[in-house]
Amino acid sequence: MNNYTIINLEQGSPAWFEWRSNGITATDMSVLTKDNPFRSEIDIFDEKCNLREHDEKNAAMEHGHKYEIVVRDYLNAVNEDRHFVPLCVEGAKLHYKASLDAFDVLNSVLYEIKCPVSEKILADVVLSNTVPNYWKSQLAWQCSIVHPETAAFAVYDYRTKYILIVPFELPKKEEIERMQDLADDFWCKIQWGARPNSANGLYASLDDPQLISLLEEYDSMFFQEKTIIAKRKELREKILAYGNGNNFSAGCFDIARIDPRDSYDYEKMRADGIDLEKYLKPKSGENMFRITKKRKS
Repeated sequence: MNNYTIINLEQGSPAWFEWRSNGITATDMSVLTKDNPFRSEIDIFDEKCNLREHDEKNAAMEHGHKYEIVVRDYLNAVNEDRHFVPLCVEGAKLHYKASLDAFDVLNSVLYEIKCPVSEKILADVVLSNTVPNYWKSQLAWQCSIVHPETAAFAVYDYRTKYILIVPFELPKKEEIERMQDLADDFWCKIQWGARPNSANGLYASLDDPQLISLLEEYDSMFFQEKTIIAKRKELREKILAYGNGNNFSAGCFDIARIDPRDSYDYEKMRADGIDLEKYLKPKSGENMFRITKKRKS
């Protein structure tokens, strides 16, 4: 039994943008799950509340739209018993929304079409059959609404014109409930006008003379530090010139050559299929701040 409603809208039309503004979409969910590195909850909130313009189509988006049709035609051509169409759907609650790229309603098969321009993403797909986490959370949200029998990514490689299929594990009940909780909580914030807090983009304006004095002193010391570092580098080069590339002593000082440290070629490791992200340590320093001075233009 389907617990979703098909909405008759053309994706990319003004009515479609308006419809997306009145709910939580798959793109929104990738932000709420902290998987999307390109957008923030502030961005979502401001768009839903008409505090900022919707992002206009850029070159990457135009590229994706152009080849999405190609991929969908391919899926229909190689699956004669299937009929994949783009759909707009709403879930059990009206603010559960998703725009599907290729969904066969009769057979309940879902494809999320991706046409990336990023060489790194394409390398990950080709060499290790992996996709970014924010793609996964997008497709998981779509699955939570239409509950397909199977789902996968269809990734278009513009360099070779190949279409690569990456299987997707359907979200479990616990994951669906977690996403629904995130959607409900954020939608309540939008309804109540409770703009999310963010470490970036929100500034409380403080007009305290003592604070301004401390900041000016901090900025002055920072400039002095940069000057000292530059001077030390200059002195170091002059000192090393005395040794002609050899170890030497002068007074109570020893000057010795140090072999350079080995380093890792991370891009080559990724190209060899090593998932570096899995070895990343959790971020520390949640309350770290950066102090910068607005320079006059």
